[in-house]
Amino acid sequence: MNRVVDYRLTLKPVFTGFYHDYIFEGPCRFGKDEMLTKEFDLANMAVNKKKARTAMEANLSGLAEILPVLDWDRNEEFMLDDALLEEAAAEAGRIDAYIVPDMSRNTDILIA
Repeated sequence: MNRVVDYRLTLKPVFTGFYHDYIFEGPCRFGKDEMLTKEFDLANMAVNKKKARTAMEANLSGLAEILPVLDWDRNEEFMLDDALLEEAAAEAGRIDAYIVPDMSRNTDILIA
């Protein structure tokens, strides 16, 4: 008989990033000068992903098998196409759960 404490989950992290291609202020983006650039968005994404990876490793290391991260970076068009979903499902048979940290505008991914 397998005891639940002896079972190791297999987890697939999905890190989502969101950036704007163009300089503009809008309902979800405020700032001045460089704060409105794609480069600024990309730098913030990198920081958020590093924090998420560090937290995940600190909290789950030894408790679960953590598969390589699936990075989904999208622009303000919010495209979520079949290829992304197929990539996530490629190993579905061995994945117990997907981990999608709250990074930025990923509600549609969680619902899909």
